[in-house]
Amino acid sequence: NSKLCGDMLAIFGGMGGLSYVRPGITVTLPIVAEGKHAEVALTSKVDPLNPVARFMLMLDEIAALYVLLRAFCVAWQRFCAMTVGFFVFVSWFNPGQYFAFYAMLQAHPPLLLIQEILQALAQGAGYAGFLIFALRFPHDRTEDEFVGIERGALALVPLHSDYDSLIGTG
Repeated sequence: NSKLCGDMLAIFGGMGGLSYVRPGITVTLPIVAEGKHAEVALTSKVDPLNPVARFMLMLDEIAALYVLLRAFCVAWQRFCAMTVGFFVFVSWFNPGQYFAFYAMLQAHPPLLLIQEILQALAQGAGYAGFLIFALRFPHDRTEDEFVGIERGALALVPLHSDYDSLIGTG
């Protein structure tokens, strides 16, 4: 619950990629360079979207919803490891505007850390789902030489997750 923890989560949250914060939030970051220590304060501001950016964002969201719906329908109509793996992959890599969820959770660092752990596991599941889909496509069967890889795919869920982003080293 420290300010430093909240500031680090604001910067490094969201799996270590680009992070958004609520408007008006000020974070203080310790900077160490060439043996010198300093602190830098950054304050967020709102950048309004122009109409073209809003339109493109709307198209992006419609496309993502369509892909998610189609992946769900395929998995529902032909329930097998291949289609479920594809749905899990698509669900992870088409999350929508998740950064708004992160911005809301930044006021609650323990919940944000839990979310980061769950997201890391979901990322591993997405990779495992894609691997299972790729090994079984197009006839929902795995070649004999790849059966061990397919069985090991689910074990990769906790191992292949991006835990480095949880501690800000990713």
